[in-house]
Amino acid sequence: MMSPEDRHCVEINALVLGRARRLLDRAHSQLFKLIDIPAERTITRIITIVETERQRWLRTVDSHIP
Repeated sequence: MMSPEDRHCVEINALVLGRARRLLDRAHSQLFKLIDIPAERTITRIITIVETERQRWLRTVDSHIP
């Protein structure tokens, strides 16, 4: 069983990753407008990695933070 402090830490990390994802989504949309395909693909890969890590953190506490 996870202590409340550990659970809080994990949820904070998941929230930070969620914020990072939103910032990366903004960057992605700007690159799309600029028609910078290589950079857009790179950002897409990073977004996927960030979201995967965020989901992993959430699974550790069985939380459903949006």
